[in-house]
Amino acid sequence: MEGIDLVPLLGGAAPARERAIQTAAYNDHVWAGTATLSMVSSGRGRNRRLFDRGVDPRERRDLAGDRGGDADRLWRQVLDDAGERSLPRYD
Repeated sequence: MEGIDLVPLLGGAAPARERAIQTAAYNDHVWAGTATLSMVSSGRGRNRRLFDRGVDPRERRDLAGDRGGDADRLWRQVLDDAGERSLPRYD
């Protein structure tokens, strides 16, 4: 596993650096989000779904078709966090 040590946060310390976009991956899907946006995608970037949690907290209305630039920006952060290498492939 790769990542950062979260133990200081448990003790009430501030994060070492603020992140405007957070990312996560599980099996063959990835997630990226900001304070108000949430993007879910396959690990290959297909079937991206984008949600505005500020107006749609249950994430039911997919905005990826209308706000492709936001979905692309979040996908780029997934790739940046992966170190520009290919994400794992699970068949």
